[in-house]
Amino acid sequence: MFTKSKCKTIFLDYESDAYTSQEKVNVILSPSLYWVKKLSVPIKYLREVKKLLPSLFEEHLIEGNYSYEAYKEGDHYIAFAYDDKKILSLMEQKGLTGSNVEAVYFAQSELVGLQNPVSISDTHALISKDDIVLVLQKTWLGDLEPLDVETLELSKHKVKLSLFHHIVDTSVFYRLSVAVFVLAVMFLAQAYKIQSDASQIQSQKEELFSKYKLKQTMMQNKAMLKKYEALHTKQMKIRESIAKVIAPKLSGDEKLVSLELKGEKLIVEFQTKNAQKIENILKKEGLDLSAKKSQEKLVCEVKL
Repeated sequence: MFTKSKCKTIFLDYESDAYTSQEKVNVILSPSLYWVKKLSVPIKYLREVKKLLPSLFEEHLIEGNYSYEAYKEGDHYIAFAYDDKKILSLMEQKGLTGSNVEAVYFAQSELVGLQNPVSISDTHALISKDDIVLVLQKTWLGDLEPLDVETLELSKHKVKLSLFHHIVDTSVFYRLSVAVFVLAVMFLAQAYKIQSDASQIQSQKEELFSKYKLKQTMMQNKAMLKKYEALHTKQMKIRESIAKVIAPKLSGDEKLVSLELKGEKLIVEFQTKNAQKIENILKKEGLDLSAKKSQEKLVCEVKL
């Protein structure tokens, strides 16, 4: 579904010129500002696919706090990972704020139909290859056309950007764990050496707490560490179980219908005429499950 916007449309890249007008604009994000994957997975519902995106992108992302989005296109899902903070920071550098931005879009959804490479800066260009929009250096390409986004009919796939979208980040957990460990070791060593200098100990303590942004007391920090350790353990268990659930190779008339997390269980439903085969495969993966089978359906409850 595409609509003609009343606002001007501009393309945003690290090499883009600054926007100096106060006129509202639609912003199309360069592929250099996000990660994209074309997925072919046996999952029926988009909401189930979105739950898997952090695990599917995990090995490819650099350090940061990411948001994830996806939409269906034909028989595939187009999935995205992007760092809200970095995009908003670049927009601010280029003169784009909440007051003059109408909506934000991925180049992938708006420019996937490119027939020929188009220039976006003095050094880089866009191409569409295997239905994925990419940024390449101009030296790798031949003749280029100028990029014209003002006449585009924009899709319904808008990008949601927020500085407060992320609550818990894995990298923060690990940094906090290391900080608490280092703090404990330093306290033990220094307490033995400088017991007579309470003011010096207090000064070093305050410096460390400020450096690692810790709570005021060890009890608070240990409680926080325990909380994040439990959360990390649970998330890893969920990821391992999901990976095992989607591992079985399904035949042409079989598919994974739904995957849902309910409390301490994963509820997974397969469409299949051979429920016992799939159940046996899942049990061989070491999953603790109970199964309900019908003529063409298998529903499993996997204990986490």
